[in-house]
Amino acid sequence: MVKANGKSGNILVLDDEKTNIEIVKNSLAVNYNVYYALKPGDAFNILRRIKIDLLLLDVMMPEMDGFEFCRTLKADEALKNIPVIFITGKNDTESVVKGFEEGAVDYITKPVQTEELEARVKTQMELQRTKRQLEDTNKELTKLNATKDRLFSIIGHDLRGPVGGIDSLLQFLLDTNDMGLEETRVYIKQLKSYASFATGLLENLLNWAITQEKQSALNYESFNLSDIITQCQQVLSMAADRKNITLKNTVNNDLIVEADKNMIMTVIRNLLSNGIKFTRPQGEVVIEASAAEGFLNVRVSDNGVGIAAENFGKIFNTAKENSSAGTDGEQGTGLGLFLCRELIEKHKGRICVESEEGKGSRFIFSIPLLKT
Repeated sequence: MVKANGKSGNILVLDDEKTNIEIVKNSLAVNYNVYYALKPGDAFNILRRIKIDLLLLDVMMPEMDGFEFCRTLKADEALKNIPVIFITGKNDTESVVKGFEEGAVDYITKPVQTEELEARVKTQMELQRTKRQLEDTNKELTKLNATKDRLFSIIGHDLRGPVGGIDSLLQFLLDTNDMGLEETRVYIKQLKSYASFATGLLENLLNWAITQEKQSALNYESFNLSDIITQCQQVLSMAADRKNITLKNTVNNDLIVEADKNMIMTVIRNLLSNGIKFTRPQGEVVIEASAAEGFLNVRVSDNGVGIAAENFGKIFNTAKENSSAGTDGEQGTGLGLFLCRELIEKHKGRICVESEEGKGSRFIFSIPLLKT
């Protein structure tokens, strides 16, 4: 990785001879940030303060020889993965073997030839860079696999429930000939509930899939924030009316935002839906927004059941256990808030929650007002 100053990494030289250090610095400082220490204690202080990519280590030192220093380094959990190249005048086979046994990755004999030093250091730095890239890739793959497994679980379990319920209710209605109007309306209401749940789930799954496309750029456009909130309210009006919940849009009619309109609508729809789900009948869900210091700040508040403080860090993940039934028994998948986080972070913004059990919650997201 190329650092901000144009250098390709950090190297530490531990040698009790300043002349040796100067030779190494003069050879490597053009391409790397070179730090140095004359004593083992000073070297450990640097290693704990600065992320060192490679250690060049003298063997013959008065306080602690290089072999012992390397052994101590490799025993430290935080430092053990730093590669070590020994630089020493001891070139007998026994010393070379001992160096590798203590954990060194290479061995350079004195007097140091600058071309050899530069070549060996370059090789190790490139190996370190490749190793980090592989580690980052593995972490990302592990994360994606976990999310993929969660989504397959949602599709296989959570979607099967409402679709199966719709199928069963339709078959029941077809088999029943003497049902009255009121009883029929009850079953139609249940069918609508199943269908709404399945539709919302599919929309979130599709939106999540879009965010996973690395090449999918944000489609920035200017739009009136209050207008899209009104559209989201209309979509959710039936769910709110069923619990006699008031949806309040307090956003100024002249607040114009530049962002991906569809993604922001998805976030607002999910936050409003979440507010309705966890608000008791006759409650209210309020959405506010303001522009300040180059950011759009949107707040969706409810006076519902609230969230326990220990769950704040989990609700934006996809785990099924993070999803709770609503105040009217509404079921969820835990995908909605996770999707909100993904879409806001895609805008280089952030989302958080403030809540108190029994008093309600406030979800807040902020995004830059201009494209970055």
